[in-house]
Amino acid sequence: MSQLGYGYTRSEVVTLSSDYAVDLGLRDDGKDLTMKWFYNFIRRWPEIHIRKPSSLSELHAKSTSPECINNYFTELDKILTKYDLKDKPHLIYNVDEKGINTGGTKPPNIVTSKEKVAQVVTSERSQTITVLGCGNAAGANIPPFLVFPEKRMLPELLTGATPGCDGTVSETGYSNSDIFNSYIKNHFLKYVQGRDPSQTILLLYDGHRSHISLSLIQWARKNNIILFVLPPHTSHLLQPMDVGCFGPFEAIYQQSAHKFMRQNIGRSITRYDVCALACKVYNHALCPENIRSAFRKSGIYPLSADVVDSSCTMPSLVYKGQVEIERDNQENNDNSKEKSEQKVTDGASKETGYLLDKTTEFFNKRGGELQKKARRSISSIIGGKAITEQDTFEKVKEYTETSKNKSKNQQTEKLDDSQQPGTSGININNSVELDENDEEILEEEKCCICKKFEPEALKNKPYIQLRTLSNEVDIIVNSTARNLNLTKGAVSNSVLQTGGPSLQMECSTNYPNGIQFGEVAVTNGGNLQCSKVLHGSIPSWDVDGAALGVLRTFMDNCLTLVNQYGCSSVAFPALGTGNLNFPKDVVAKEMFQCVIDFSSNQPNSSVTEVKFVLYDKDIQTVQAFEAEANRRIVMKKAMKVEV
Repeated sequence: MSQLGYGYTRSEVVTLSSDYAVDLGLRDDGKDLTMKWFYNFIRRWPEIHIRKPSSLSELHAKSTSPECINNYFTELDKILTKYDLKDKPHLIYNVDEKGINTGGTKPPNIVTSKEKVAQVVTSERSQTITVLGCGNAAGANIPPFLVFPEKRMLPELLTGATPGCDGTVSETGYSNSDIFNSYIKNHFLKYVQGRDPSQTILLLYDGHRSHISLSLIQWARKNNIILFVLPPHTSHLLQPMDVGCFGPFEAIYQQSAHKFMRQNIGRSITRYDVCALACKVYNHALCPENIRSAFRKSGIYPLSADVVDSSCTMPSLVYKGQVEIERDNQENNDNSKEKSEQKVTDGASKETGYLLDKTTEFFNKRGGELQKKARRSISSIIGGKAITEQDTFEKVKEYTETSKNKSKNQQTEKLDDSQQPGTSGININNSVELDENDEEILEEEKCCICKKFEPEALKNKPYIQLRTLSNEVDIIVNSTARNLNLTKGAVSNSVLQTGGPSLQMECSTNYPNGIQFGEVAVTNGGNLQCSKVLHGSIPSWDVDGAALGVLRTFMDNCLTLVNQYGCSSVAFPALGTGNLNFPKDVVAKEMFQCVIDFSSNQPNSSVTEVKFVLYDKDIQTVQAFEAEANRRIVMKKAMKVEV
C-alpha cells in the first residue's frame, strides 16, 4: 500500500495486526497489541522502516504512468537523434519558475536551552516574487530573472543583483505569457553560451498555459530552437529544475532569510531585499554540479528512461486498474462476454484490486461501466511533444483557431494576456473567457439515475457563477478600508474610478466615522450599471479563525440587504485574497457555503443569482474557486465569464 501511495501509520499497523491476531484466535478481543510489540516486530523484519513520505498530489499520481513516461522518452529520443543533440549537453536547456516569499519563511532548527520554547521572528507580511531559472545539461546556468509584484519597474528592485540578472513586474508577482515570451526572446537568447544560429537548441519546460503561444512557437522555429513540452503533471520526475535545483534553492533561501532577519533585527524582508538574497542563493543552488545531476536524474542527459524508478509510477496503477482483481462470478453474470485476464502488476495489492472492483460494481448498478470522457485540453496535444515540429505546430494552430471561433460564437472577446489592475478585482473595460479548455455540457453528463442535469430541488436556488465582471447585476459588493476611503485597494479603487466621485461623497457624508469590520455601508451605484453598491471591510487573515468569521458575517449581511431591497442578483469580489492574505481555497469554500446556507435559511428569498468576481490573471484564486465550484452541484459546468 505504501508503494501505491496509501501507506499505513504505526497505529494503523498495530490495529490491523490486533484484528488479525483476534481473527486467528491468538489474542482475545479487546486486548490490542502495543507499540512495544510494533517496535519488536520491525526489529524482526529489518527491511521494514518508518519513513516520512513526500506528498504527491492526485493529478501527479494519475499522470505519472509507465506508458506516459515511456512515450515521453521515446519522443525525446526521436528529437535528440533527429537534431544530433545526444552528445551536445551545452545545447539542451530547461527553464522553470520558482516562487519565493518576502515573509513567512520556515524557521530553521536553532541552538537553544531545553527549558525554553524556541521562537524565531519572521517577516509579518508576505509578497510572492517569481524567479525564472534556466540551465543546460553541461552545468551552465542562465542568470536569474525576477518578477516583482509591482505596477512599474523600479531600479531599486534589482539592488544587489549579480551580473546578468534582470527583472520585470506584474500585478501578482507571477509570470504570464507576455513575461515568459519576453524572457525567452530576450533574456534566454542573450545568455545562451556560444550561440550559433546554425546550431539547434533544445529547450524543455512544463506545459503551463503561459508557456504556450503561437507567436512564441513561430519565433522559435525561425531561430532554430526546439520547444519541448513535458507531459502534464510529471515535472516532479522529469523536469531538471524541479528534480535537483529548486529544492536546494528553497532550502538555502530559507536559511539566508533567517540570517538576514538576525543580522538586521527590527527589519522585515521587503521586495527591495529579495534580489540580493535570491541572486546569491541562485548561484549556490544552480551550481554546475547540481544542474548536471538534475539532468542526469531526470534521464535527459545522458538519455535514459531507466533512471525513473518504477516505484515512482506505482500510484498511477490504482487509477489505471492494473492490479489483480478476483471475479469469480463474472462468468455467471455475463456468459456472452469473453473472460478477461488481468495480470498482477508488481507491487499492486489485492486489497486495492478489491476496492477497484467494488467501485466498478457500484457504477455498473447505476447505468453502465465507469467511463472517462476525454477532456478538450491543449495538454493532450502538446504533452510530451516538441511543439515546434510541423505536425504538432499544426495541431496547436488548429486548436487555437477552434478556440477563437468558439469564443466568437459565444459573443465574448478574448482579453490580451498583459497585466491588468488588481489581484482579485474588477476591470470594467474588457471581456475574457476564464479558460479556453472549458467544456460544453453534453447529453452524456446527465445524472445516470434521474437523467437530468441537476435535481429539481435546486431549480429555485441561487445560481452561482464565476466571473471577472458583470455589467448586468442589481448590486455590487465592494471590499475597502474601514474608513471608507475608496481609493484603498485595487477592487475599491476600480469601483470608484468607474462609479464616479458620488460614491466617495455618499460614504463620507453618511458614514463620517467609517464602519466596523463586517458592517455594510450602502451607496447608490453612480455610473456603475447597478442600483446599489455595498461597501464593507474585513480584517487580515489570522490563524485562530476570527477573520474568517468576519468574512462570513459580512457576506450574510450583504445577502440579507439584497433580499430586503427585493433584488435578484449580486456580485461579490474574491474577499480577502489580495493583501489581506486569506488562503484562497478557504475563501472559495467559505463564500460558496455562505451562499448555500443563506439559500437554505431563506427559501423564499428574492436572490436568484450570485456572481463571484475574479481577476483572470490571479491564477491561484481562479483555480481555487474552480476547484470549489466543481465540488458543488449548484455550479453550472459551462460558465460564461464576462467583464
